[in-house]
Amino acid sequence: MMGGTGVLSITTTGTVSSTGSIGIAATTTLKATDSGITVNANNVTAISYGIFARNGGTGAVSITTTGDVNSRSRIGVYARNGSPGSDLTVNVNNVTANANGIVAEHGGSGAASITTTGNVVGRTDPGINATNGSGTTDLTIAVSSGTVSGVTGITAANNSSNSGATTTITISDGASVTGTGGTALNLSSTTGASGTVNNAGSITGNVTFAAGDDTFNHLKASTPVVGGVLQIVDGSIDFGAGNNTFRNRSVLEGFAGTLPAFMTTGTVTFANTGEIRLMNGTAGDVFAISHNFVGETGSRLTVDVDLPNGTADRLQITGTVSGTTEVTINPLQPGIATTNQVRIVEVIGVAGAAATNAFELASGSEQIGLFAYELDNIDTPTGDDFVLSRTGLSAQAAELPAVSGAISETFQRNIPRYHERLEGRASSNNNE
Repeated sequence: MMGGTGVLSITTTGTVSSTGSIGIAATTTLKATDSGITVNANNVTAISYGIFARNGGTGAVSITTTGDVNSRSRIGVYARNGSPGSDLTVNVNNVTANANGIVAEHGGSGAASITTTGNVVGRTDPGINATNGSGTTDLTIAVSSGTVSGVTGITAANNSSNSGATTTITISDGASVTGTGGTALNLSSTTGASGTVNNAGSITGNVTFAAGDDTFNHLKASTPVVGGVLQIVDGSIDFGAGNNTFRNRSVLEGFAGTLPAFMTTGTVTFANTGEIRLMNGTAGDVFAISHNFVGETGSRLTVDVDLPNGTADRLQITGTVSGTTEVTINPLQPGIATTNQVRIVEVIGVAGAAATNAFELASGSEQIGLFAYELDNIDTPTGDDFVLSRTGLSAQAAELPAVSGAISETFQRNIPRYHERLEGRASSNNNE
């Protein structure tokens, strides 16, 4: 225990094995000034605490381990920074404990950061249990590789009273978090601090947010989770109260269904800056979103369309639509359609609320085979439809003089002009 001036620093490079309660203990008192605690260790094994660090003075707490930390009965790594302190930082490799893998209690004036690169296991409690007090700022947890598992995988409570304080949990590609008791991530706050989850890995269990304005970012994973939706297995996303955002920054594919099953409460905006991929070689899949939809920069929708039979995959949105989404058509049977218009997007809400450019054809989908196409926005009794409509002959057809004249004559004779198609569409809707 230190009560003077200066940083308490402990460095070990081999193996620390204790038959007692604590493997490495480092504490400073309230009398310590210009102090703090720094621990650098490799392998540590003990009965109750592998590493125990508690700073009661000023300064920061920093714990770094490169090997294996084991606790037979309680906590693998315990780090506490009191109110006179500044930042708290924990960087670990493998940690195994009977109770909590890592406990971080931060009461200093700065931020708390926890990074794991190996496997962190809490057998009867959370794998990581982190708490920020009222005078702190941000709480950041990064699962860079390996796994974090516990009854609750990660518990992150940011009770900072500082405006703008946030909680951020990032799960990198190839990493995973598992809650054996049903909850993988639990972000809480008594002061309304917002929370963000960035997931490119695998989450097994529920994701629960607090009452702030929270965000879940679905990121690109090199190996998609088998049996999981949004890289989540056996779980859902509960946003709670607040104005929340689910942002797809990768590819949503491999299923057709209703996304809201994974967003159970709260006001949620679905923001897309990646790809919604319904293309699977069969037309008719429907992907339903019961939230407001925003097509951000890079937003894409890919669908199968059976042109001769007039059928297609469909994105169904119940809510408002803003921004622009590029639509790519995968023609299953390029040819002369028997139906003039094929519905691609259905917006259920207020008719005319969706801008005409909310969904636009990608450049490679404007001409398919011998015909040119456009995506028309048509008001319906329940909202807006974006339908694929033929506008004339493609550049390919124009290059075939012997064919162009015959096709053009057939086209003009059999296909009503645009305003007639709109009237026919409206009539059809009114009769439904």
